[in-house]
Amino acid sequence: MTTASSRLPTVPGALTTAELLALGDAIAAAMPTVPPRQLLPASYAAGLAWDAARWRALPAQLRDAIATEERRLAVVSSHAISSAVDWHRIAGRPGHHELRRRRAHHATPPQTPTQIRAQAAASWAAVDAIAAEPATGREAA
Repeated sequence: MTTASSRLPTVPGALTTAELLALGDAIAAAMPTVPPRQLLPASYAAGLAWDAARWRALPAQLRDAIATEERRLAVVSSHAISSAVDWHRIAGRPGHHELRRRRAHHATPPQTPTQIRAQAAASWAAVDAIAAEPATGREAA
């Protein structure tokens, strides 16, 4: 039968179960003696102190183990995705060499800002003319 503690990942530098037990025993031994009029028996109070020390040490180990495992999984999945797909080909995006080649020569001569504004105004005028036409066929419905 496996216990919960045997399934936990191990973290370098973390306390082992035996070390946690020894820490609890040391805390219990260092506790002052319980007066007879106290409601809790001394053995029960010592057990509570041991249990509290064990629980205080456990979250730090779990946080470290969980963070380490999350980083490992992120790296593995990122590498798997990147190696499985040729993103440049699938996305149709040109690579650096293709962009450099395209920038080396221009298909049209460069334009001045005035020419660019005139071209944009002509394009918007064409759009406005299409929008002003009466609807025919399917668009009328």
